[in-house]
Amino acid sequence: MSNEEQSTEKIVREIELNISEPEKLINKCVVLSKRAQKEENQEELRKSGAISLLVRIMKRYSKETLLLEKVLGALNNCSLDPTNCSYLGQNTQLFELIIDLLTNYPKYETEIISRVIGVIWNLSTSEENIQIFHKAKGLELFVKLLKEKSEVKEIQERGLGAITYLAVSDSISPLLPDLGVLEIIGDACTKFNTEEDLVLIERAAICVFNLAAYEENTEMIFKSKIPSTIIELIKQFNDQNQIVLRCVGFFSNLTTTSEYYSVITEINLIAVFIQLLIKYKADLQIIRFVLNTILNLIQLSENKPSFVDNQGLEVLVMLMSEYEQLAIIQKKCCEILVYFASEEAYQELFLTTKAISAIIIAMNTHSKDTVLLGNSAVCLSNLFFYENCKSQILENQGILIFLQALKTNIKNRKFAERASLFLLNITCDKNGRELVLDYNGKKLCKQLLKTHKESKVLMKRMKATLTNMNVEL
Repeated sequence: MSNEEQSTEKIVREIELNISEPEKLINKCVVLSKRAQKEENQEELRKSGAISLLVRIMKRYSKETLLLEKVLGALNNCSLDPTNCSYLGQNTQLFELIIDLLTNYPKYETEIISRVIGVIWNLSTSEENIQIFHKAKGLELFVKLLKEKSEVKEIQERGLGAITYLAVSDSISPLLPDLGVLEIIGDACTKFNTEEDLVLIERAAICVFNLAAYEENTEMIFKSKIPSTIIELIKQFNDQNQIVLRCVGFFSNLTTTSEYYSVITEINLIAVFIQLLIKYKADLQIIRFVLNTILNLIQLSENKPSFVDNQGLEVLVMLMSEYEQLAIIQKKCCEILVYFASEEAYQELFLTTKAISAIIIAMNTHSKDTVLLGNSAVCLSNLFFYENCKSQILENQGILIFLQALKTNIKNRKFAERASLFLLNITCDKNGRELVLDYNGKKLCKQLLKTHKESKVLMKRMKATLTNMNVEL
């Protein structure tokens, strides 16, 4: 009977019988490795003792290169299974052997080192295993190895795979920049950046995306070459949506801290991101990350001109038209528009881009989304002071649609407070005041006062609004 036809239990028994003859074990380990490639065999491999036996062979024959290679291949496949991964994590001997291999890696061939990294990668899917590995000083050895083997693509590829998991560990992620992981990622992206390296590039992008999610890593990321490296990856691989997705996600995470925005200005990120909105207008995940990043950046006045100069407002209006029914996109676009509506320098653009019309359509379509309505009200409130914008708001029935939305959501305090500012502003104007009265706004204003007595801001505004309309309290 061939090895392939034997049961796993029988193979385990034969390995135990021939444990002192390494040349007889090679084919048996290859069979176990092949079986471990199938999910349905994983439980049997564990319960039969095959996995524990592989670790024993690894310890006994650490100098038998070919056998060690096959054993590591089998363990690599076994550790893909989450239950087996946890099971292996309980085997202290395995971690000791991995540490030994990392310490003495110059003695081993690339294939063996690569498979060791593969095992580390799989084990790193478990937080418990990560902690064991770190306590054994494995993290430092692992990073040192990646630095030393920076020319070997296979090792870098698998190493980055492991870092994708290490970078989402709350206790480990903040340690990685100090250990030199940012340099490893940047170096790998510089050395391996052709169409043949897409797997490596995507893993690198996932690594930085995960690292940027931790505020503790922000300073070192900004001070490294990573931001400029990632923007170059976006430019070079802008037709690879998974790479682009991770890269824009990285900037979305990174730009929640404004302290280092000068770096963003230097790499002209906004211009690149506006082009991505056009290219990937059908990819919601990418659009959301890009809009988040733009929202973060334009909160700093210096970044607004770049957004406007690169037709950012026109692109936002285009998106609002494309995704008229999708509240999450409308909401984010309106939130960005708030920052431009408040500045006189940009108000003319709301006319030429038809942004006012887009805002009013959003209010009408999503009349129960109080966040969107609140931002829309703030935009229109600011724009109403600009004569040409006021005309367009009136022409597009902006006041009627606003009052209908207010009536529907009058109990929502946050929206009501924002709405009260718009009411105050429009009733300062003769046309606005008449429209509010025509649309039964007087009753609505009194209802607002009654509903939100605890809001001093709203009370003050509504009293002034009613005074504007010559209505007694």
